[in-house]
Amino acid sequence: MAGCEPSSKARTQFGDVPVELSFEEIIKNQTASPCSLNDFMDYLFYVERSAENLQFFLWYWDYIQRWSNLLPRQKALSPLWDPEQAAEPRSRFIKYSHKRARSLKMSKVLAIMEMDSERALSESPSPDPSRLPSPLSSPTSLSRASTSILSPGDAPKDWQPFTIQPFRDEIRRVTRHYLQPSAPRQLRLSPRDRASCLRAGQHTTHPSALHPAFLTAEAHLRAHSHAAFLRWARRNANPPRVLCLRALGALLVILGLAADLVLILSGLSVYLRAACVALWWPGLTVLVSAWQGVVVVVAVIIMMMMR
Repeated sequence: MAGCEPSSKARTQFGDVPVELSFEEIIKNQTASPCSLNDFMDYLFYVERSAENLQFFLWYWDYIQRWSNLLPRQKALSPLWDPEQAAEPRSRFIKYSHKRARSLKMSKVLAIMEMDSERALSESPSPDPSRLPSPLSSPTSLSRASTSILSPGDAPKDWQPFTIQPFRDEIRRVTRHYLQPSAPRQLRLSPRDRASCLRAGQHTTHPSALHPAFLTAEAHLRAHSHAAFLRWARRNANPPRVLCLRALGALLVILGLAADLVLILSGLSVYLRAACVALWWPGLTVLVSAWQGVVVVVAVIIMMMMR
């Protein structure tokens, strides 16, 4: 709710996450390594093998920002896409369109896109073509690609209307690489959302055309990838060393139990049995920390092994 202060911790299905490591802070690249945005991308690419969600997420928000900088006449070439309106006859659409309300999340997106709509034409230059990212970017950064934006007066007379829409070539590339069934970076979309995005992308380049795909990618990043990344990032050792420490911790616990059992059967003083704590305590500490992927010795010296 607006005006409310965030709590010290954010609740996720995997436990409490500090606000400093929240999904929003990582996306804004406000966190340090090993929880930075680049580390998040590396984890998704090399560990989870699903970097396409974050790549599409970052591209979509960058696309919204560039769309908001377009001239009003350029925006008019690509109207807002509404699947319900597109599925109805035009007469019914005209009759009932004023009764439909946008979802809360879509309203927020549209507010960002329209934040510069009242800017004067002389103060609203076209976006720099060198700043347009390409869907063929590397895992850790978005590459730059050039995209031409034509105004209605610049278009040849024999062109079809959709060919002069802003960012048309970029939308084609994104659709080919993320949305089509045979795409190399195919997003995990439902058949309905995939068909809706493909159809919308053929009619308009408005950001609302790919909004269902964006919501799906965001939901997967928030619900699964974010918490899994934090659990992975807090590990300071590679799997072989963690496995070795687990075995060492279990061995110390077993030795402590065996020594305690011998002291009990021998009938010696109770105080001598307390000596077994010297084996139990290190064994349990090493075993629990290794189960979380943390090596105590490496953590004490504030170091991290290369993985």
